[in-house]
Parts: sequence; structure tokens; C-alpha cells
Amino acid sequence: MTPHGTARFQTNTATINVTQNSPRYQAVWTRAVQAWNRTGAFTFQITNNSNAQVTTKMNPALGSGYSGMTYLTTDYQNYIINAECEINNLALRNNHYARFEWVNVAEHELGHAIGLNHNPGKASVMYASNRSYSIQRVDIEGVNQLYAGSPAQTSLGMKSKQIIDPVADSGDIESPTVDPETFGIIIERTLWPVHYVDLAHHIVRENGILKRLAYPLYW
Repeated sequence: MTPHGTARFQTNTATINVTQNSPRYQAVWTRAVQAWNRTGAFTFQITNNSNAQVTTKMNPALGSGYSGMTYLTTDYQNYIINAECEINNLALRNNHYARFEWVNVAEHELGHAIGLNHNPGKASVMYASNRSYSIQRVDIEGVNQLYAGSPAQTSLGMKSKQIIDPVADSGDIESPTVDPETFGIIIERTLWPVHYVDLAHHIVRENGILKRLAYPLYW
């Protein structure tokens, strides 16, 4: 199960604004929102309100080694007041992230907004340098556990937390297939010999449900 802290929203629902992005990047965040909403564990409600609980944007100034960042602010009860999610579009372009991998990074940042921490296992959208995996069952279980009870009571007043995520370079790419039960990506590992697979053709051939990859692969 993906680990989590004690910070969370009061309920498993939050408003989110994706309009601080160009239409291309709005589509990335929107698909990530839809992926989380499909799990049933958490629901994001898209709004144009600038005071949304979650805001999203692209930030090429994060540095070449970082794919994204999420900044959380909580109240004295450890409820999340707001979350600011950012993707380093420059780093993702320079490292040739495929379009679905951009969405995976957005899902990762939204996972932090929900309250999830990094998962040390690679088979999770919340792996620190994840680019191949979408939301997995372990991630859903982590959210369900976090929102099953009341958050830990504290008396420290308002707090903030910043989470920065590293870029995965092209050497970290593995060939994914889809697990339709979890809306996620499962890695196929070939131990020996190593096979270099054309990612786009492999996915299209093996997974009809990834037809969205038919449009241009790289941004």
C-alpha cells in the first residue's frame, strides 16, 4: 500500500482549477483528474474559481532534475487548506516524456495533493521518479486508508509542506501494459537478455485501450 502522512482534506473531495495552463496542459491535468475520479477513492471537482482547493500549473523554473512539485498548506487540525501542484514542462520535454507519461506525472502530483507520500516501490504512481505508471491498486488503498478515519489532531497552527519530485531519464523507461482493473500501468520486466521495445508500437499492439497513444507520442 502506498504510504501517506496525516494531512488530508476534510472529505475525499476537493475543488481543482486547471485553467492557469494553456489548453494543451489543461488537457494533461484534466486527464489526471479523470484518472483519480475513476478510482472512486477521491473526487476532484473542476472549477474556474481562483480560490479552488487545488491549483495546477507548469513551472519550467523548478530545475532540470525535477519533474514536479506539490506545496501543501494545512490548518491546526491537519486538514489541507490548499495544494499547489506544478509540473516542470521543460524537464519533461528535454527527457522525452511521452504524452501519457505527462499525465502520469500529473496524477503523481495530485496524489501528493490528496495526501499520499512517495512509494518506495516502482509499481506505483507515487514512486518518486515515476513516469511509466498510472494509478495502481496500492495507491487507491493508500487513499482509502487515509480517508477512512479522522485526521490526527495537532496544536501547531497552520503548517506547510513542499514535495519535489525527481525526473526519470530515458534509461529508467520500462515497457508498460495496462491493468484495466486499476486504470493503471503494469511494468513488463525482461531480465536477460535486454530487449529494447518501441514503446508506442508495443502499447498499441498489446493494449487496445491505449488507443489514445495513436496521436503524436512526444510533445
